[in-house]
Amino acid sequence: MASPLKKRHGFSAARSTRTRLASSFTRYWLSFIALSLTLLCSGAAGAQSHSDYLFTSDVHLNPMDDPKLTDRLAAAPIVQWDQIFAADRRPYANYLSDTNAALFQLALAQMKATVANPQVVFISGDFLAHKYREQWNAAASDKGDAAFGAFVDKTIAYIAQEFNAAFPQAQFVITLGNNDSPCGDYAAAPHSAFLAHFEQAWQPLVDRGGRAPDFAREFIADGDYVATLPNGTRTISVNSNPWSSSATTACDPTNSARGATIAWLESAVAASPTGARTWLVEHIPPGIDAYSSFRKQAAVQFYLPELLARFRAVRSHDGTPLGLIIAAHLHNDGFRIVDKSPLLLVPSISPVHANNPSFFVAHVDATSGIIADYDAYALDLPAAIAGSANPPAFAHEYAFDTAYAVQGYTLASLAKLQQSIHDDTQHIRETEADHYVSGSRFLAITAQTWLTFWCSNANPDAASFESCLNQPAH
Repeated sequence: MASPLKKRHGFSAARSTRTRLASSFTRYWLSFIALSLTLLCSGAAGAQSHSDYLFTSDVHLNPMDDPKLTDRLAAAPIVQWDQIFAADRRPYANYLSDTNAALFQLALAQMKATVANPQVVFISGDFLAHKYREQWNAAASDKGDAAFGAFVDKTIAYIAQEFNAAFPQAQFVITLGNNDSPCGDYAAAPHSAFLAHFEQAWQPLVDRGGRAPDFAREFIADGDYVATLPNGTRTISVNSNPWSSSATTACDPTNSARGATIAWLESAVAASPTGARTWLVEHIPPGIDAYSSFRKQAAVQFYLPELLARFRAVRSHDGTPLGLIIAAHLHNDGFRIVDKSPLLLVPSISPVHANNPSFFVAHVDATSGIIADYDAYALDLPAAIAGSANPPAFAHEYAFDTAYAVQGYTLASLAKLQQSIHDDTQHIRETEADHYVSGSRFLAITAQTWLTFWCSNANPDAASFESCLNQPAH
């Protein structure tokens, strides 16, 4: 998805990225001090009332950022890649570029410094840089399919190696992105060697503690599997990429993955035990593409209509809807309400859409299993590149409950937030616009576009979205 470079305008209270992040950082530490005092008073039991989960997505690693390293990386084992990157010493990737090794290593170090031992790490797809084959063809000596496929496998294995080194105790929940195939963008490759190699790289992380015992068997079919989190929550990871209208038949001439993955999802959700908490993890979210819809002045849906209808109908055998949907793909920090399920949009590490790199640390209630709150961390990318942040760091951007005056990442909280954005309570539209791009000066949500984005938050199909846009009360 392309993103426009539209400088911050349209909101009267616009602030510079550095000032806003500094202000958020100050508020965070005041909140942290207050929380620390509360925990001291309540005793050690209160300190264990939640578990920390790390959410990140759209790494879009480009090891070919310096093309001259491509042949060396292709020839070397992945345990030597860090040494090769260290000798290169490239600057951090800038806006409109995907993540290079320098930015990837900074992001990993900052994640670990922020939450040293997360119980679970979620990665919502798109591990590889955009136009991976084109870059390979421009840089590699051997441009053949076999050599390229091997380099894709190495890149995936390298990312798994680095995440495992950073978080050796965490359970990982991962899903495929639309860029994660040697066949090309939005190209599924069912029962492929790529899926087998992907499974081999990630199996020790995903099945940590034996919580995804069928991962090796299930994943190699279409990229789907079921896992159980330490708190008992059932997570269903599905490859939603074949449901896109942009999906191609490369490596899947009959579009077999399209029908297979939605049928698998229906079966997996229906199998959820009575009363079980069920989370869904996918890359492409359901609903409306707000940016494309505004640009085309017509509703653009992420899923084909018939697949969206089937997705919205999934329920457990006792009729329970999904407790949480976790998705990404937009590269932006946002939320959706999909019928009776809250959806969390995880921002990207890649700054290719002119957003700042960002990640979340969620605090999951040990009793209810819901996200009680989360903290967002963002890198002031221009300052990091200029060297004015010494050392560069992902600063605390905001806490969800405090920023939006809600309590917990629940359906009720999102409904309240949606109403607050409509009413622009305490200039909350500006706050959301800042958060959406993780503090970048290039806004997607402006005074001209806010209604399109607002309607997309809670109207997943074209008819309800267009009806929302046409209501005069806005």
